[in-house]
Amino acid sequence: MKYKDPLTEKFKEKSKRGFTTKKEAQKAAIDEENRLMEGHEQSPMSLEQYLLTWLEEYKKGTVRKNTYEIHERNIKNHILPYFKNVLLKNVKPIMYQKFLNHLTEKEYSKRTVEIIHGTMFLMLLRRLSY
Repeated sequence: MKYKDPLTEKFKEKSKRGFTTKKEAQKAAIDEENRLMEGHEQSPMSLEQYLLTWLEEYKKGTVRKNTYEIHERNIKNHILPYFKNVLLKNVKPIMYQKFLNHLTEKEYSKRTVEIIHGTMFLMLLRRLSY
């Protein structure tokens, strides 16, 4: 099955083995295609949309001005340039770990990486609480 990589936006191919019959494999492929189609029809939210909404709705007025500015700077200078147009639902643990590794490779201090991670962690924590 072909799919579009959410980070690079290039098409890739995915396959799965281990089906006992051809019919079983075809059913699994149809189910997966339906799952993907349903996700696209629901107009999924981008990571950017969610982060900016989270910043305005959950952080503005509830944290100190300096803390708000740190979150805002982390989102605009580090998180969004890396993830670009990725949908929120497509942010997976390995993709996020690659992001943290990317920050480390850019030779940011350990503390800076922790602060940027804190912004994403708080946003994801809010998302999971619903």
